[in-house]
Amino acid sequence: MKLVNFSDYFLPLQAGQLASIKKSAGVDRLYFSIITGRSGSTYLADVCRGLGFGQGEEPFNELPLGVLEEAEPDRRFDRFLRQTLSNSVIHGTAYYQISIPRLKHLLELVPMEELINEVDLFTAVKRRNILSQAISFHNAQRTGLWHTNAELKVGSGEMFDPRKILAWVREINEMEFQIELLEKRLDIKTFYYEDIISSPFETILIFLRYHNLYVSSIEMSRVLSSAHLPQKIKWKQTNIKYLEMIYNFPWLQNILIQRMNGALDPAYLQAEMQRHVPDIFSMPV
Repeated sequence: MKLVNFSDYFLPLQAGQLASIKKSAGVDRLYFSIITGRSGSTYLADVCRGLGFGQGEEPFNELPLGVLEEAEPDRRFDRFLRQTLSNSVIHGTAYYQISIPRLKHLLELVPMEELINEVDLFTAVKRRNILSQAISFHNAQRTGLWHTNAELKVGSGEMFDPRKILAWVREINEMEFQIELLEKRLDIKTFYYEDIISSPFETILIFLRYHNLYVSSIEMSRVLSSAHLPQKIKWKQTNIKYLEMIYNFPWLQNILIQRMNGALDPAYLQAEMQRHVPDIFSMPV
């Protein structure tokens, strides 16, 4: 069935509508995490949900046209948004995650200034190791397994396309570039996959306190013990292929070292890709 973006289906909100929708849905605090994908955001959302901090859903994804036609025949985004907020608000808090491509579609329905005024806090969730992130995207897209606790199908993971992975590096870098532009307008605190996975207790505690939510160590430990910590999907020769990428594209190694040291510069990575693999910019993922 054909998938359709919200901005291709719904009519934009009128000026000032977002504030009234929040109020009628019982939302006192609206939080958004801008995510780059394959970055531990689902695990973060699971823990937050267990602690009573919003749902952490991604409600602004593409939807099958048939579902939209059945649910919203008049194409009223205000009604969809009010229902979405009402269904996910917890103790007055609504927390959502959204990727850069989907944020662009949302901004075609809600003016940027109004969204900025009505969202109480923006955060970002990224991943320092962009090569692992790109490989994860590539394999998820190729196998259809988007959750790391899923069981691999027979024969999946055998095909490996280095240039597709580079195309995903390009896509992730473009998302980071767009987040960087937003950071110049907004006070965005960034959280990283590597910290969420290696130190979930400390990292998620900081995330919650950044949103003025304080939980006890006992409660945090209880939820973490029941949450499913992401595990890498392992298939034959995955690590070897990772090393092959660095061997075949040695310029990647310096970039990875810089990123792991905290230097995530989208402009620099874009320039390096333009210099070494310019044809990647015309290659779809």
